[in-house]
Amino acid sequence: MEVLESSFSHRVEEPCPSCGSKERTIFLDFEEGFTAHELLETKEKLKGNKKPVREISEGEDYSFKAGKFMFKERVINRKNNTYLEKVQDPDTGEIIHYTNHSLKDHKGHGSAKFSTKSTL
Repeated sequence: MEVLESSFSHRVEEPCPSCGSKERTIFLDFEEGFTAHELLETKEKLKGNKKPVREISEGEDYSFKAGKFMFKERVINRKNNTYLEKVQDPDTGEIIHYTNHSLKDHKGHGSAKFSTKSTL
């Protein structure tokens, strides 16, 4: 451990009961760490199709609403016309959000909110 000199001046009025000195040595210990989170996303495309026929997303994704990482599973299957999404708290196991319905009924979410089709 390295002892650093500092210009910080703090007067100690009480002397050390063992040696009588008014000088003090302060030891500081800092620790850093990080946690890795994984989110795997895959797309299955068929030749000639613009959009993927299937999209799978699974892993930990940050939830700003919860303020932490949540386990998320999403499968968009255009071939079978299905949409599945599950969000689960990894600490408690509680299912925060679950959706499993026809893809044609999945409107008003994400990019579907911003329809560019004109009604004229």
